[in-house]
Amino acid sequence: MLSALRAAPFRTAGPGRSRWPLNQAKRREMDVPLPYFEVDVPIRSTRQPGLRGVHVFTGPADSRSAAVRIAHEVYDAARAAQQAGGEIPRGRPDGWTARGYRPGWEPDWKAATAGRWNAPYSWRRVSDLEL
Repeated sequence: MLSALRAAPFRTAGPGRSRWPLNQAKRREMDVPLPYFEVDVPIRSTRQPGLRGVHVFTGPADSRSAAVRIAHEVYDAARAAQQAGGEIPRGRPDGWTARGYRPGWEPDWKAATAGRWNAPYSWRRVSDLEL
């Protein structure tokens, strides 16, 4: 049993690599749920200078950078659908979705932040240190 635990050595982080040996494919294979992330993207109004806000996305991902990437994909799909006159896509297989799109608001993806999502009414709080 001990040798089986050593089969997946700890790898250091690098470009596109997780610090944990369980990447998204391995987690699916082992049926280990991905952690839930919250991605906060600053937005600004293009119609009324000075108006600012934050667009929030939540969903499962294997890292902060993956969460931001997926949130960006979901946003781009929602914007393209709305601009084409269609409905915003719902229910991606990975659980991410956009609930709406606001024309006239520009996201600042370079300033987007991601961290573990904490249910506001949950008794169990998750620390970003657990990542």
